[in-house]
Amino acid sequence: MLNEQENAQENLDEAQKNFQFELTKKIALENEINNLDVEIAALQPKAEKQAINHINKKLSSKVLWELAFFDDENSGYYQIKQDGKCRGVKQLSTGEKNVIAFLYFIEKLEEMKETPKKNKIVVFDDPMSSNDDTMQYLIICELQRIFQGNEKNKFIPDKDFLIILTHNVHFYLNVQPHGNFKDKKLDKTDKNNPKLKEVSKYDKNNFYRIQNRSFKLITGEHEDFKTSYEGLWIELKDLYACEHKNSMLNSMRRIIETYTKFNSIDTKKFYKGNDEYLKLFNVNSHSIDDLSAESFTEDKEQMKDLFRQIFVDNDAESHFEKYWEK
Repeated sequence: MLNEQENAQENLDEAQKNFQFELTKKIALENEINNLDVEIAALQPKAEKQAINHINKKLSSKVLWELAFFDDENSGYYQIKQDGKCRGVKQLSTGEKNVIAFLYFIEKLEEMKETPKKNKIVVFDDPMSSNDDTMQYLIICELQRIFQGNEKNKFIPDKDFLIILTHNVHFYLNVQPHGNFKDKKLDKTDKNNPKLKEVSKYDKNNFYRIQNRSFKLITGEHEDFKTSYEGLWIELKDLYACEHKNSMLNSMRRIIETYTKFNSIDTKKFYKGNDEYLKLFNVNSHSIDDLSAESFTEDKEQMKDLFRQIFVDNDAESHFEKYWEK
């Protein structure tokens, strides 16, 4: 009985010793975390000011306002300053908010210090939303600087991954590596007969198009979009195949707008005064008061025939046939 008590006491003493050891480790870790939090808090304003200065520099020739830093819990880190007065960010347009968020995100990439063994994966989901042409050009240039390796403190092309998703064909054509260049690279597949191999942008990058609800890898120029206008027709045929009537109408309208502008044709004359065309191809394009696509009983074939007929009426049937078949 005495031996059992002695063993129990020894076990208790050992458990208390281990508990005290772990408690000491816990306190030491908490102190380390607190010290790091203090260091981060000290660096935060400096990093925010640097980010805001960079953003202001990039936007200086494009907007009439600038971001102003405020180290105040009630106001956040920045406000909008214009003509010596400050106002809330909520007063900006959606496009202006988007471009600030975009540029701010790029600045914050510099703070993400990954270990040498890890890769950084950066994803942009349709960054062109609600932006005018000026801001779109800015966004394109910023993304190109990243994947070209001009911002290695934020993104290393040989190590990190950049994924860009978009439904904007114009943006896709302009943001990707330009030109039909072909570099020479030594192919050592056959050790006995190594030879130079042509390497294009399609070998160095992966380009995909969603077609019939599946990803299609673009392997060369012959499979890629040539112009954004051609892309609109490809988009229309994909929507036609999936029977997305409402989206088909939007694509048809954009094709007509592009065609009439390029050929200097008045839109009203193009529609030949036909209210059926005007209502159908402009549905849901202006406001919530427009007629819904659901009010149209035409199926996808009838919609295609109506769209074809408007080109026939303008002596442009061959134009329709060329792009639809292509």
